[in-house]
Amino acid sequence: MEQDAINAILETLPKNINKNALLLELARVREDRFRISRGEVFVGAVSVAAPYFDYRHRVIGSIGAFGPEARLNEEWVSATVRRVMASADELSAALGRRYLPEPTSKEISPSTVD
Repeated sequence: MEQDAINAILETLPKNINKNALLLELARVREDRFRISRGEVFVGAVSVAAPYFDYRHRVIGSIGAFGPEARLNEEWVSATVRRVMASADELSAALGRRYLPEPTSKEISPSTVD
C-alpha cells in the first residue's frame, strides 16, 4: 500500500491498538511472507496464513489453514507454512503477478515458526 492509504487506515483503528506494534508485525509479514497465529482469533487454535497479490503486486487477500493446537504439532505447522505459501504464490500467478520469489529455508525455520 502507499503510505497515504496506510495512514488513513491507521487513523480508523481503535485507540487501544498499538499502531507501532501493528506496523512492526506487518513488516515481519512482508519479510517472511506468512504469519502464524496461536490463539489470537480462536482460543486453542493455530493458524497459518500468507497474502496473495494481483498483477499490480497489491495484496488482495490471504489464504490460510487452521485447526486445534492440541492436535497440530510443529511438523504440521512447518509443512503447512510451505503449503500455504506455495498456494498463495500459485494464486498470485493466476491473478497476473509475474514475480514469485522462492521461499528460503529461513522463512520456514523453527525460529520463524512462533
